[in-house]
Amino acid sequence: MRIGSVERGERAPERFDQARLAATLRACRALRHDLATPLSAASLHLELARRAAERVEGGIPGKLRSGLETGKEQIDEAAHLLDGLTALGGARTGEPNLVDFAALVRRAARDAAAELERRGLALAVDGPADGVFVDGFEDELEPAVHEALLAAARWARAGDARLVTTPAEDSVSFAFSVALSGSAPGDMLFKTRSQPRATPGPFFARWAFEAHGGRLDGVEEGACLTVTALLPRVDP
Repeated sequence: MRIGSVERGERAPERFDQARLAATLRACRALRHDLATPLSAASLHLELARRAAERVEGGIPGKLRSGLETGKEQIDEAAHLLDGLTALGGARTGEPNLVDFAALVRRAARDAAAELERRGLALAVDGPADGVFVDGFEDELEPAVHEALLAAARWARAGDARLVTTPAEDSVSFAFSVALSGSAPGDMLFKTRSQPRATPGPFFARWAFEAHGGRLDGVEEGACLTVTALLPRVDP
């Protein structure tokens, strides 16, 4: 027996996946709202406790002051992660568009140039400037490339940086290489708390590539760090 256009026991993959994605995004938006309220309240009451302790004769003992400050910092960091849930909750759905990935990488590099220069990096760009296409959402991929470049730059010492886009038959990739300033990031490169005061940007850069059927990785070789990205290539 047919139910609509689907046999009983069969599953319509596209419709199921779309429904599942929509439910996940709604859950992210709901979690963001539900987490914001207790975090805001905790931050407020911690600040009130600090002010009350300041009024106690003799002031706040050192350990108590340190504990209150650490607690406030941790709450502020947790609240900052809500930006991540906001980004996920607002992720694009529907059919992807044809995106010129080579041109997109060039634009992201231009946008990141000022920050790279501020960090003492001299950027050299190689590979095709346009004409290499992927399926996806430009407004997710371009910020992801930008964040991937900055993620590597935060661990780099001043000097040369090289960005190369490489098309292959079924894929397109880029590699961004810098010299490490000190210790290697290891698996912290794309974590939300990779460094003090870090933003969730690198974490969501990796998510964007994986959500487009690709990947974003960090490779360490000696004193060099290379961020590599890959996406499936399509014909225009």
